[in-house]
Amino acid sequence: MRTRSRPGCWGVIKYLHTYSPAIRADMFTTGRTSTFTFTITLARLSYRAHLHELALGVILGMFEMLAGRRFRPERVTFQHRRMSDTDVYLDYFGAPTSFGEEFNSLTFPTSVLRQRIEGGDDQAHALAQRFLGGQHRHLDIDEHVHELVEKLIPLGRADLSTVAGALMTHPRTLQRRLRELGTSFEQLVDDSRRETAIDLLPRVDLSVAEIAQQLGYSEQSTFTRSCKRWFGCTPQGSACRAARARTSCGAVVRAIDPRSGGET
Repeated sequence: MRTRSRPGCWGVIKYLHTYSPAIRADMFTTGRTSTFTFTITLARLSYRAHLHELALGVILGMFEMLAGRRFRPERVTFQHRRMSDTDVYLDYFGAPTSFGEEFNSLTFPTSVLRQRIEGGDDQAHALAQRFLGGQHRHLDIDEHVHELVEKLIPLGRADLSTVAGALMTHPRTLQRRLRELGTSFEQLVDDSRRETAIDLLPRVDLSVAEIAQQLGYSEQSTFTRSCKRWFGCTPQGSACRAARARTSCGAVVRAIDPRSGGET
């Protein structure tokens, strides 16, 4: 079973976005071996394959710095097609390299993660953590999806293929990674719609049909069924009408939460 790794090297991955917000990285352990994966998330990027190879070379240097100059991966993979002779990659990475794979990755012995970093300074480490902790936090894949879905729902484009494309991954891969985190794409879309409904229901300047449209529903009846499931009332029901008359978010939640005595 593959598990997400949380060793000292995870600190590098966790804060890698402060070096470049366009890089998404992760590390997974399958017992004897661990795999570092990364991708550049910019949707439109010239020479993407060249930049992936350059970035993986930089990442190899990072591991050599952390684990010692003798560090060599067991396997290297790229998503793009091969651009040079096989011997060029073998000479540079010191490991078999394959192309057209699911990830850009380095696979290496898990024992590397347990190595103590030579010359480590606990005081400097604490100072760096304090500084980096104040920067934008690392987002897991479900948080990336949630942010994208919030933006795409009003456009009616919060579908799996669109979000997977924006994250430069295959829809099946995205679904699998979300399952590993105990959620699903459908659940994240539903959660985002519910949160947006709570914000929109109090607005008396919006009709129910307009709210349904902003939530990405093609049919108002589907929005009505969702309201019943979320809040125990229809958008036109007394509890939701009371919510629409209020302006504070706290009042909205109390008005449409079935546990608070709202309409069922």
